[in-house]
Amino acid sequence: MSRLIDLTVKKNDPKTHVDFLREHRLNVFVWPDAWRDANVANQLNWEKVEFGIDAVNDVPEQRGLYAFRICVKNTILPPHGVLVYFGETSRTLRQRYKEYVRDSQRGAKRPRFENLFRLWADDLDFFFAPIDDDNCDLRAIEKILSDAVIPHCSINDFSAEIRRIIPVLRG
Repeated sequence: MSRLIDLTVKKNDPKTHVDFLREHRLNVFVWPDAWRDANVANQLNWEKVEFGIDAVNDVPEQRGLYAFRICVKNTILPPHGVLVYFGETSRTLRQRYKEYVRDSQRGAKRPRFENLFRLWADDLDFFFAPIDDDNCDLRAIEKILSDAVIPHCSINDFSAEIRRIIPVLRG
């Protein structure tokens, strides 16, 4: 007699070291020329808060650009981090920030963010750069920043040239 297998049920086997390492793997691209060549007309004045509900009022009610960085806290290592996402919002940065806080508590709709919040909730920084110029093309700046860093959580926010090579880079 054959046995039915329920593919929706997860294995109860404990995770191996390899499983753990794969789950925590982030592709990081250090491309100095791309970083140096990333220029925009508007000056970006980045500020940072530690990600969480307590910082909501520290994020301005202006449109602008933002970024997530994993920065493992309370370690003997020198301070360092990994930029994992750039975004833009024509709503206010505070509104967008609140949406991310809500997603971190209820569950994000995007798998990479769900994983980000699950694995790194206590080690996330939220950077923001308010933009006063209403004519500034935030989406274009987001692509320039994403092209330079190729952040882990970004899927489509790249120029056509970079979007074409992403599968090879992340493969």
